[in-house]
Amino acid sequence: MTSTVTALIEAFLRKESVIPIVPKILIVEREYLVAMEAERILSDAMTCTTRIATPHDYLLALGEDGYDILVIDVDLLRDELVEILRDRQRNGTRIVVTTLTKGYGDRLPQLSGLAFVTKPFLDEELAFAVGLSQPSGQLDA
Repeated sequence: MTSTVTALIEAFLRKESVIPIVPKILIVEREYLVAMEAERILSDAMTCTTRIATPHDYLLALGEDGYDILVIDVDLLRDELVEILRDRQRNGTRIVVTTLTKGYGDRLPQLSGLAFVTKPFLDEELAFAVGLSQPSGQLDA
């Protein structure tokens, strides 16, 4: 985990990442246990507050303001959700997409520029993707 922390500190010093001191993270996953694992990894890697949302309540959770980072399952990215994510990005929210398939992001040009993390998560990969996610990665129209 030290290499991840070192990389985040170096990126911060280079001003590549401007995440608030205690970011508020929304984790949106189909599987609650997967969301709990992401929450554990992120809580171990950084000081943050997290909320887990499932397919039953994620639209309500996404409607709330104040999340600095969204970690979201690619299978939940439907048209109505993409519009909400575009709005959140315009307000500076960073987005990390999770997937079961390595290289999945390359097949979705509308999601270019977003960070993708493959499940099952490696602690360092998820923490690194969240720590270095950029608000400039925009969803294409």
